[in-house]
Amino acid sequence: MLEKTMRSPLWSLIFIVELACLHLFSTVLEQPYKAGVVSGFSLFIIGTLIVYTVLINRYNRRNPKSKIKWMSVMPVEFREEDEGMQWLTNRACRKVYIFFYSALPAAFVLLFLFPNVSWLPISIILTLAIGQFVIYWLEMRNIEK
Repeated sequence: MLEKTMRSPLWSLIFIVELACLHLFSTVLEQPYKAGVVSGFSLFIIGTLIVYTVLINRYNRRNPKSKIKWMSVMPVEFREEDEGMQWLTNRACRKVYIFFYSALPAAFVLLFLFPNVSWLPISIILTLAIGQFVIYWLEMRNIEK
């Protein structure tokens, strides 16, 4: 259970959503509310990082042969154990690539049509990130069945 949780795209998605919300709150809220909400949300992000750190340490102690690296260019959700898992990862990444192939031009059109909306760029980035992780996760889940 711990391995499936730690190697899922859930953690990356949580961190991206938290950072996007922090940015949105800091740009959209009025000044009297901004300091309290931003500092509270910052504490929530720090708490999530602490939980993530504890879980990585626990996972690495239980699985010394397949440790999760702290700083890596390769996402932890990629499965590279053997050729079969590499094929599954390749297939899921292909679907994400196709998603970005159509979503990025649509995002640029939205930014062109609404240049004065301050929260739109971060909302588009958040939507693209959520779409990427959901497509990858659903594809991996469908293939594993």
